[in-house]
This record gives sequence, C-alpha cells and structure tokens, in this order.
Amino acid sequence: MSEFTRSFLLRIESSASENVRYKDIMDFISDDFESNPLQTPVFVTQATFTELFAERTPKLEKAMTDFLIRLRRRGPTTFLSQMSLKN
Repeated sequence: MSEFTRSFLLRIESSASENVRYKDIMDFISDDFESNPLQTPVFVTQATFTELFAERTPKLEKAMTDFLIRLRRRGPTTFLSQMSLKN
C-alpha cells in the first residue's frame, strides 16, 4: 500500500464528523506528508472542494477498522515493496 493510500484511509478513520469532504482528505494528507521530504502529494482537481467523499456509517467504520487492523498486523510495507518488477 502506498503512503498516500495509507494517509487517505487514516483520514477517513479519524474523522469526527459524519461526513468526509474531499478537502478534509487533501488537508490531512498534506499535513501528514509535511514532515516527510520523500513524499510530496499532488492533487489535480477541478472542484469546489466542498463535495462529500463519503458519509460515515457504522458499516463503513467497521470495514475501515477491520482493514486497518489487518494492515497494521502485516507491519510496515510500501506499495513498491509489494510489487514484483518483471523485465
């Protein structure tokens, strides 16, 4: 899993609001990567940034929690380390 995807999922999981806006996700990812010189998130959009990405429901919260628990058990990995490069 990429660091971007990890950060994306963590934002949804940590949302205190019932609704998650695209802008909330972008702000979280930007802040998350601020201290990492190896990561520079780039967002290419044409939007007002007020659109809703998702509505937090008990079903979504359970799915996110279950997924992140499984991911954390696997230990730190990166997207590239999971890919097999073939020539």
